[in-house]
Amino acid sequence: MKKGLILASFGTTHIDTREKAIENIEKALADHFPDVNCLRCFTSRIVVKRIKENEGISIFNEKEAIQALLDSGIQEEDIYIQPLHMIPGVEYEKLAALKIGHLGEPLLYDEESIRKVLTRLSFPDKEEGNLVLFGHGSYHKSDDFYQKAQEILDSTGHDNVYVVTVEGSVTIEDILDELVASGKKVILKPFMIVAGDHAKNDMASDDPESLKSILERAGLETEVVMKGLGEEPGIVEEFIERVEGLLGD
Repeated sequence: MKKGLILASFGTTHIDTREKAIENIEKALADHFPDVNCLRCFTSRIVVKRIKENEGISIFNEKEAIQALLDSGIQEEDIYIQPLHMIPGVEYEKLAALKIGHLGEPLLYDEESIRKVLTRLSFPDKEEGNLVLFGHGSYHKSDDFYQKAQEILDSTGHDNVYVVTVEGSVTIEDILDELVASGKKVILKPFMIVAGDHAKNDMASDDPESLKSILERAGLETEVVMKGLGEEPGIVEEFIERVEGLLGD
């Protein structure tokens, strides 16, 4: 019996990063698993609504995606869901609540997964400057995974790499004094699947409260790398391996 694979993202209204990141992952997975019926869903109802209004494109939410696979003749036990989320937070819990099919893990799920994800990324040498990875963060308990990523970076000698969030417990203010004391250039990069609204506005814009503005006001040379994790070949490969494991269950 043919298997159905739902690729579940939060989603984004930014077309450029949707194509470069989300669709990049989706295409790689569809190409790698040609015998599997791959289907997209976005778990954010607001994003789905805005895309429909602004682009005229209909995108399934997670419940609709499951129903579409069932309607196509795929059996419930042959439905697999791979989250393209960063952490097992509120959006992931929407998928877990479905209690249907086989559910994979988001990118940062436990210490082992965090370590593996970090090995797939490249970091600047210390003389090149400090790298600030900018994550979304959450009020959910899984926000702790960003702090765990920082602990792993520190323990593996990457003490010029920092993880901060826009809505989590660790923000740029927590590390600003340390960055200023080093006097080195700061490289800003999203620690998110897409380089969307938060990356463009909260990280890289000229708004006085953006990370870029805060760092420049502090006298630090700042470089912005506007590239979501979904554009990183290593992260795409990570999702391929996750799905291989999921389908093999």
